[in-house]
Formats: sequence, C-alpha cells, structure tokens
Amino acid sequence: IAGPIAPFNSWVLQVVGAKVAGWQGLVTRGQWAKGLLQVAAYAVLLEVLLHVWLYVSINNNRTWHANQGGVMAGWEVAWGGLFTLQFMYLKFLVIWRFFRVWSVADGVDVQENMGRCVNNNYTFSGFWRQWHASLNKWIIKYLYVPLGGSKTQHWNMWVIFTFIGLWHDLMWRWLAWAWLNCVFFSLELGVKSASKTKIFKPLRDSDALWPLVVGVGGAVNIHLLVVANLAIMHGFEGSKVFLKSIFAEEEGRFNGTPWVLPGTLAFFFVNCMSMQAIRRNEGLEGSAKRF
Repeated sequence: IAGPIAPFNSWVLQVVGAKVAGWQGLVTRGQWAKGLLQVAAYAVLLEVLLHVWLYVSINNNRTWHANQGGVMAGWEVAWGGLFTLQFMYLKFLVIWRFFRVWSVADGVDVQENMGRCVNNNYTFSGFWRQWHASLNKWIIKYLYVPLGGSKTQHWNMWVIFTFIGLWHDLMWRWLAWAWLNCVFFSLELGVKSASKTKIFKPLRDSDALWPLVVGVGGAVNIHLLVVANLAIMHGFEGSKVFLKSIFAEEEGRFNGTPWVLPGTLAFFFVNCMSMQAIRRNEGLEGSAKRF
C-alpha cells in the first residue's frame, strides 16, 4: 500500500545500475525537486480539505442524520460520498508519489500508480487498470493469467477481488468492497458483450449516436463505481444506509430531493462525453491509452 510495486528482477537490475549511474541517470536535480514540491503541495491541500470539509468524518461515522439535530438533504449525502472518494484518491496520490520520488532518489524507477486522473474513467476495467497500476500488473502476472485470463474472467475476478480485499484487511467491509465490485464488473462485461451483437451494429457505426449511448452507460457506471468503492468504509449494511439517506427518510418517505438521481446522471453524462473527447484527442496525437 505504501508505494508502487516493482517486480523483483526489475528492482535488482535497477539497484545494480544505480550503483554505477546514480539517481541522476533517471532525472535531473531540478526535476526531482519539482516532484518533491508537488508532493508537498498535494499534502498541504489534503490537510486543508480535512479541516475545511467535514464529509470524510461524516461518512466514516455515518452521521448523515446528525446535521444540527436534523437530517442532511439527499443531495448533500450524495455530494459527501463523492467528495470522500476524492479525499481517498488524493490521500493515495500523496502516499504513492512521495515514495516514488524517494525511489527515484535511490536510482530505482517504479511505475506511476495513477495512469490518468481517477475521475477520467467511466468503466470498471479502465478504472482498475489505472488505479494502483503497479499492483494491477502484479495481479495480472501472478493471478489473472494463471487463473485463465480473459477466458475465465467471469469467475476469476471473484477470486482476485476477494484476495485483494483480504490482502488489505480481514474485515467484512473489504469483502463488501470486493464483491460489490465483482457484481458491477460482471454487469459491465455483460453490457459490453451485448453491445457487440448485430442488433447494436447500426448504433456502433453511428459517430453521432454511439458516443451518446456510451455517455449514458458511463454515467450509470460511475454511480456503481462510487457505491462499490465507498463500501470500503460503509460495508454491506452501511451502503444500504448511505443509499437510503440519499433517497428516503427513515419512515420510507422520499427525502425531498427527487432531482438527485437525474441531476447526478446528467452531471456524469457530461463528464463521460468529455472523457470520450479526451480519448479521441489522445488517439489523434498518437498517445492513446487502453483505458
């Protein structure tokens, strides 16, 4: 968890090379200092957010009902959940970049753990390729491929995510995170498989309509990504309470914010359209990524 993972053979070769070339064989002093300053800026921003925004504490303690004696509005609970994920992403950015900077100082170059901004993903497959990317490569080499790869993906993902959850901690909330990711990932694979059938060919061939279809599907998928990843702190029961706090009060009445779901769907739809434009531009520049 502390930093990017390097394969043993790569680490040994680089350690030997570092004794000869030194760390300046990787970056200049100015580049290294710039990287260290960036990490420091991220850390300061993280501290400021923790002191100014209370949503992380509210989500950790599930105190959505304790808002000056009242109940937080559904939109605020939803926003708090999304903000909490941004905090988690920023926290790991600080951790991973800090240790990567010092590994470079030792003459060892390790993989960047975030291939692109975490908010620039609308699929589970894309998200998990770029999040903790070095661990993802380790998983592919030592678990995914030996378990059959894409041929057995429909069941090997359950083994892999369960392993990762237990690797993090022996807690039910980590299993909730693992299994919710598997359920939603399975839905995504099913939708992708269905979209490749002949019935959807006219849509796929339409440069005007297909991006809109992907935008709608991506907007729904981002909601599932948020719920699955918040399960890290909410667990099974907490996730149900979280969703109930957004859409319904304890008596079962609607929480007075019927526009929350349409609003977030519209917001993420616009985001997905922007993400597709970014990927098309990357393709034109010759820097296209797989996710």
